[in-house]
Amino acid sequence: MRRAPSRSSDPQRWCDVVHSAATILFGVLVPGCIAQDAGYADVRHGVRDRAGIDVKWRAVDSSSESAAAETQALLARPLTADSAVRVAVLNNHDVQAAFEELGVARARLVSAVAVPNPELEGRIGFVRGSEPEYAVVATESLSELMWLPLRESAARAELDVAKLRVVGRVLDFVFAVKVAFYEQEAAERILALTRTTRDAAEASYEAALRLHEAGNIPDLDFITQQALREESQTAADDAELERARAEGRLASLLGVATFRIAPSEEGASTSALPATELDLAQLSGRALNRSLDVEMARREAYAASKRASLARAEGVVPDLRGGFEAERLTGEPWALGPVAALRLPLFYQGQGEVAEAEARMRRATETRAALLDRVGREAKLAGDRLLAARRRVTRYESVILPLRRRIVEETLLRYNAMGVGVFQLLQARRDQVEAELRYARSVRDYFVARTEVELLLSGRLPAGRPVADAAARPAVAAMHD
Repeated sequence: MRRAPSRSSDPQRWCDVVHSAATILFGVLVPGCIAQDAGYADVRHGVRDRAGIDVKWRAVDSSSESAAAETQALLARPLTADSAVRVAVLNNHDVQAAFEELGVARARLVSAVAVPNPELEGRIGFVRGSEPEYAVVATESLSELMWLPLRESAARAELDVAKLRVVGRVLDFVFAVKVAFYEQEAAERILALTRTTRDAAEASYEAALRLHEAGNIPDLDFITQQALREESQTAADDAELERARAEGRLASLLGVATFRIAPSEEGASTSALPATELDLAQLSGRALNRSLDVEMARREAYAASKRASLARAEGVVPDLRGGFEAERLTGEPWALGPVAALRLPLFYQGQGEVAEAEARMRRATETRAALLDRVGREAKLAGDRLLAARRRVTRYESVILPLRRRIVEETLLRYNAMGVGVFQLLQARRDQVEAELRYARSVRDYFVARTEVELLLSGRLPAGRPVADAAARPAVAAMHD
């Protein structure tokens, strides 16, 4: 051990130097207190810009306490697709869970910019026949301080990725709510139509039963009407079950137990088509320019490159610790002096961390390359599906449904003139209702296709399934990457 220096040394001067150095380090290396809602404002702006709605993170936003009152006001009226989305973002726990990804990224940023804690070591030495000797050593990792800027840069890059991911999950949620709304709306209309078909089949069966008992129709005609009756009842039961399923999906997304949607009028479409269609010119290019998925992959590659650079540097640069030692003998003044410790990277140079970061960087790069191709292809297919769905709905409105109504009217005239029987009249009515059922499904598929295009234009890639499959999938699944 070192012997104590002469009494002429000034311990207070050394303490002043240490205090000044610590003050400078804390002032320069810690970039201020990181806000509890770091990234929240960017997410709200991103969602508002892309979807036209405002979202709140209840954990950090006290203004979200008015959500209950706003929800009650919205539920007091029949829901539209837009008001259903508003109710959902106010109440659904999945949206709040998505925001917590910001909290995780912020916590990692706080850890990244934190100045490492110093180490304090003390010892007492005894030499036979002499007074005990005291020593105190305080050291700080100089290497950890040196890596703080790189760690902060990597953590902020990961926070940027988290912000995009949250925006994407909220957009997915909006898409899921709209699809569930259109499914519920169509299910209500389909149930009403299948009940109409069931009632017509029941009336036809009752007429056939009376005629059969009177011996006026053969067995084949009677059992045909009986089969139609049973099939119509089964179809109505299936429609009832599907309406309950659609209602449950929408209620789960809305986060409320009860709600109302505007009822459809008899003979009308489940939803009127917009007078003008979305602008599909250069859809692929616009979807690519706005793609969150592509931008997220780019930023993930950037964040991974930051982590790789940090891991390489930490793996080859020795870990250096520096500080001060205070030592004294009983009755002697304290002796102060610098100390240093060096940990050499002889056996491990952080190969695992480097390999993981490089693999993440390559994965993000390859994902981005795949997305550049997929977004354009999906945009073209989505545009084609939307136009085809609109043509199909328009054909039903302008040709098929008017023809079916005309057939019923002409059949009724012939029935009144005793030119056809009651079964032909009832069959014409059933055929008309079946056409209206197909029309209701076509309208639903149109709005699902339209919402898919809107999602692409807002920057999010849909699941890439056909419209019918996308509409039938569980809507909550779209919330998760």
